[in-house]
Amino acid sequence: MNALPRGFVRVMPGVAGGTPVVRDFEGSWKRTPGKAAGGRIRTPGFKDERVLRRAPGESGDHVAWLGAGVEQIREIEAYGRTIIEYGMVRGPRPEDIPQLRAYGYQPDAVARIEEERLERERQLAEMLAAGTTDRSRLSDIVHARYLFWELRDHLREDLHPYGITIDEFFANGKDWLSAFLDDIPAAAITITLTEKSFRNQDKKWKGNDLRDADAMSAAVPYCDVVLTDKYVAAQLAKSPAVRGQGALVLPRLRDLADQLPDLVTGHNPST
Repeated sequence: MNALPRGFVRVMPGVAGGTPVVRDFEGSWKRTPGKAAGGRIRTPGFKDERVLRRAPGESGDHVAWLGAGVEQIREIEAYGRTIIEYGMVRGPRPEDIPQLRAYGYQPDAVARIEEERLERERQLAEMLAAGTTDRSRLSDIVHARYLFWELRDHLREDLHPYGITIDEFFANGKDWLSAFLDDIPAAAITITLTEKSFRNQDKKWKGNDLRDADAMSAAVPYCDVVLTDKYVAAQLAKSPAVRGQGALVLPRLRDLADQLPDLVTGHNPST
């Protein structure tokens, strides 16, 4: 069992008639007197005894901070979440990758998929520039490409519970299919950014463009405020896809100061 920081104890499931067993931060084990719902614990480094309580019937391996209140516990939990999220964003250490690959970890597959997506966008951009694709139908093209590349592997299975066949789905026509995609928040955000990028004839497609679209499609439908770079914020500023979600998309954190009072009032009508 991993060592705990100074001032922490680990409460094990009740044994010997419900008496908690505690491991102090120096690694020694001891059985504490008291009832099943709690007991007095003396650990090195504390001059007085602290009372550690458990809810009746609670079992399992629990960690508590001696003498900590609710706010301190919440602070500890927030710190723990921050560390976990940082670890997820940072990814594995280089020395861990060989072992992870043995478990099936394939980071190169992600890079390969991104490169394939990027190549598709570059090809369409070249076709639009060369005039071999009708730019006046760009909205239809972007919608159709999203439907094919993003939903094709799931569409048949997802339609089955509703008793709809693929043929029946596509028989609704182009306008209905476009409206269907626009009603999917994540799809609408991605399509908006993609179409606007293609309309910029000087745009050079890069991997960050795909990542921006992926990030915005996940953030805008679920967040009240989204901070992104200046270019993306400008593309989404007057987008119906964003207005429909009620999200505030800003390029700078300081821009939030002017918007925050109205945002808070909108979420608390009684104030």
